[in-house]
Amino acid sequence: MFKDLTFAGLIEYLVECGEYSAAVACSKCLRVDEEEGVNRVVMHWATENVKNESLSDDLIVSQIHAKSTEFPNLSKAAIAEVAVKFKRTDLAAKLLNYESNLACQVLMLVTLGRKEKALAKAAQSRDPELIYFVILKLISSVQRLCDFDLLIRNFDLPFTLYKLYIREDNPQQLKYVFEETDDFLGQAEYHLKCCIGQSLFDVTDKIESAKMARNCFTVAKDDFFSTQTTDYLKLLTLQAEMEEKYGEMFIDCSLHETVKRLFLANEAARAEEMQKQFKISDMQFAQWKAEALAQLSKWQELEVWSKSRNFPVGIRALVELYANHGQLAEARKLLPRASQDDKVWILMKLGDFEEAAGIAVQRNDEKCLNRILSLCVVNKSPCHSAVQAMRDKCVGSKRGG
Repeated sequence: MFKDLTFAGLIEYLVECGEYSAAVACSKCLRVDEEEGVNRVVMHWATENVKNESLSDDLIVSQIHAKSTEFPNLSKAAIAEVAVKFKRTDLAAKLLNYESNLACQVLMLVTLGRKEKALAKAAQSRDPELIYFVILKLISSVQRLCDFDLLIRNFDLPFTLYKLYIREDNPQQLKYVFEETDDFLGQAEYHLKCCIGQSLFDVTDKIESAKMARNCFTVAKDDFFSTQTTDYLKLLTLQAEMEEKYGEMFIDCSLHETVKRLFLANEAARAEEMQKQFKISDMQFAQWKAEALAQLSKWQELEVWSKSRNFPVGIRALVELYANHGQLAEARKLLPRASQDDKVWILMKLGDFEEAAGIAVQRNDEKCLNRILSLCVVNKSPCHSAVQAMRDKCVGSKRGG
């Protein structure tokens, strides 16, 4: 009979006879693939031990652990899986304590329903995918999500990843978590998101959400965001009043747009009230007023105002405003009031490159000439050759000197 046996058959025969040491020795001697040889033999031995109800859990664990030195690739998780099949869950849990592969250990702990231990081991791995796997498995297995919340908050990394998950999947649950953990900054963020996400027509709800966010920032002692939210509330309230008065959409307009629209509606006094209320600088406020005058094409009024002694808007900003509305002649009127630097900038803005180059030559400013020449190329200006000649002459005179 022995003559008819193949190598694989011989090993199988030894296993069936319980001659595990001989089967292992044969597997090594015949250089059988480890998975098909040594590992399969040892797994068979371990399985037989698990099936033997007369052997205590501790004894089996001790025997298997002792074999780990000789067979380091022996999977305790695989043996634990066998133990589960034979309803020896306590044995399975004990075996998993010796499993070196954290992922295998975690998967089996989930199967065993050892939620807290599974989370602890997943957290230990610091593997986001493994942690998310455990989170999703445990969420699907609990009857009440609040029970899971109580469990997961004991583990920092899983708790952080869980909050990221429900932020998108279940925002209402995230709010509950923030409330249960007294996370007032988290609650404030939630209410702000609600405020932003609410319809422009639900003004009352938007204001209420903003108030709740402000209150949470106050409790969290975040003075900066508390102040910012308070200002946002003031703006929302004012915009609601303006909508009612003018029958136009104002909600969610920026402070800039709101002030400008007040000027456009001939509500200068109300705009000035807003300047005080929101502490808008004189320069910024004047800039917004100038934009409104330009939009209304009140060029004469803007010109008279710009000549006043305390006009706070810079000359370049004013030129930009004129240029953006196609009022190049008005912009040119500012040249006598401009410094030499500003004159060159204004002329370049207006496309008068040759005149700008003339001032740069007078100042012997090669860098400025190079910049003007570049603009000539970009704008395909017909005065390119003239500016090139002026630039070459300037460079030549420097070298000659």
